[in-house]
Amino acid sequence: MRYSNEALRVADCIRTMRIRSTAGIARSLTRAFIIFAKSSTAGDINDYIDELNEVSEILLNTRPINISLLNGI
Repeated sequence: MRYSNEALRVADCIRTMRIRSTAGIARSLTRAFIIFAKSSTAGDINDYIDELNEVSEILLNTRPINISLLNGI
């Protein structure tokens, strides 16, 4: 899957702690998933779920010990 530059930028902002607050992380996750949904090129539901899992993994790996991030994903 080719990820949107904006979705990757959101992940980078979380990883580098430019976004720190719980509310900021929640808003950013929401924005990243909206971007994913709008830019998905999946041909069927199985491809969509695979892409969704990839995006979730990228976002989770930005700060894997952050409970709010984990719960949000």
